[in-house]
Amino acid sequence: MNAKNRIFKASLVILLVFLALFTVSNTYAYWQDLGSFNTTSNNNLSIGKWYHSKQYQTGFESYNNKNYVTTQDVNFDGVLWDVSNVMTATSSDDSYYDSRGLRLKNTAYLMSSESFYGVESISFYIGDTRGGLFGLGTSNYNVQISSDGINFDTIYSGNASTSFQLVNIDVEDLLTDGYTLSNGVTVDLESNLYIKINFQGWGLLTDRLVNLDNLTVDYRSLLR
Repeated sequence: MNAKNRIFKASLVILLVFLALFTVSNTYAYWQDLGSFNTTSNNNLSIGKWYHSKQYQTGFESYNNKNYVTTQDVNFDGVLWDVSNVMTATSSDDSYYDSRGLRLKNTAYLMSSESFYGVESISFYIGDTRGGLFGLGTSNYNVQISSDGINFDTIYSGNASTSFQLVNIDVEDLLTDGYTLSNGVTVDLESNLYIKINFQGWGLLTDRLVNLDNLTVDYRSLLR
């Protein structure tokens, strides 16, 4: 092979590597290294999978139910959810973003009837608690995950306050090395998970209320 051919081929290889790196960086893809194995010629070959991050967001802008109900398969921005003791929040007493949010009463929940693959984080705004004679009551809530949509395990607990605060849960850190649920199933960043937000409020003689809005779920999608 003459010098010109060698220079041309080397330049072509460099160009192809550059284009590959540029393409990957603009699709927000990333590589999960699953280790390596030795080939018959004793060369190491990396094995793994390509993923890209996706984000689900809902501000519950399409939810118009003005009564506290229990209902299934409510479409919140393309994902189906089951709700109980939840109504739309639009009054001057409510806290929300844009035109509306959710108001939860006493024992209430919001549960996905569809699963998310490779959940990395869950965030939402919750607060503006009120209700209970003389303001007396409790405003506990928790966030749960499930591998089957039936048996749920709590991964985060909190106490909603009178202010409207952002809650951000790092699920990726929990799942990285595997997390065993109460039903014996070990889940990780390659698992499909259902999500449930429970409000466990109680007010002295009157209902305990809380607002929730701007739910975001960061999860993964496998590039095939």
